Amino acid sequence: MRQHVAYDVEDALLRAADFPPGTHVYVLVDGPALPQTDAQHLLNFLADDLQVFVSAPDELTAALDALPRDADAAIFFPPGDNTTLARLTETFGPHPVTGSPCEDVPIGKALWLFYVPAGE
Repeated sequence: MRQHVAYDVEDALLRAADFPPGTHVYVLVDGPALPQTDAQHLLNFLADDLQVFVSAPDELTAALDALPRDADAAIFFPPGDNTTLARLTETFGPHPVTGSPCEDVPIGKALWLFYVPAGE
């Protein structure tokens, strides 16, 4: 299944399963990926009270200032997307960026995580 998609959204959702209830999970990918509805169904199966939004990077980065600040935000994006990283850092300040701890995610399909706690 991972061969036909541009990025491994399932890995991002598995990583998001342990986030606090109410966390908003944003998966920023271009190209073929797990559809929004399927992503939400998978996250509902893995955890309670998490919302996922799958979109192209430029769609979310254009609306970053309007994101709710009363919930944690987990933002997954492609490694090397320095434009998105710069926009996230500009909006939220510096935060650690982490890669996938899963060793079986194909190289080039894993996503970086930029995590912003509520209120920041």
